[in-house]
Amino acid sequence: MILQQLRWQIVATQIVVVIVGVITLTVTANLLAIRTVDPALLPTFRVAVGQALIVAALAATLAGLGAALLLMRQVLHPLRAIAASSRRIAAGHYAERVAVPPSDELAALAESFNQMAAALAEIEVQRVALIGNVAHELRTPLASLEGYLEGLVDGVIPDDPASFATMQHEVRRLRRLVDDLQTLSRVEAGQVELRIAPCDLAALVERIVAQLRPQLIDSDLTITVQQAPAIAVADADRVAQIVLNLVGNAIRYT
Repeated sequence: MILQQLRWQIVATQIVVVIVGVITLTVTANLLAIRTVDPALLPTFRVAVGQALIVAALAATLAGLGAALLLMRQVLHPLRAIAASSRRIAAGHYAERVAVPPSDELAALAESFNQMAAALAEIEVQRVALIGNVAHELRTPLASLEGYLEGLVDGVIPDDPASFATMQHEVRRLRRLVDDLQTLSRVEAGQVELRIAPCDLAALVERIVAQLRPQLIDSDLTITVQQAPAIAVADADRVAQIVLNLVGNAIRYT
């Protein structure tokens, strides 16, 4: 509908230009005729000028319509292609791209559209990968809990404090994963407020290593921290969360 309106606007603009030109020429010719032409020849002159203006108006109309058709072909065709591609992208076809037209303005529009489509495709790939990773991370503690519960029901695993402690550890893992997903959702929604201030990275790393020391002992691992003064302007809590996740994953998979 919008492109159809634009097409008629282009045609109407050309017709208005022709009408204004004919009226201007008619008025100018009459004024000049009154001043310069013999009154006896004035009717004949006006008839001749009128015929010439009619021919000129027809020629100008045809030329204007031709220019309008050429302009519509150069402008509306790329816009129609972008509109069709946007509908296909909205339907989930993120590999859709449009050809870049020769016009500089439309070329910039097409390139921006292609960049948007590429960004959406990358986001979709990351979303699918995230779902797969989350499913994998959730499957491990759930399978462990299921095994312990089945063992308790069958009497294979004793219902002692050690068994319940192991199950509690798996429940904590699940809760941590859910908390991470909630944090990610808040970050994507722009609901996480950063408190930016100077923070001592060396002290932050020391605190994280102390926090992870029980996991290091259980995994028979050690971490060597090289002390160096480092002050950063950042959100200390979020930086600690990032380093904690990285080092925690390194401990878990080493």
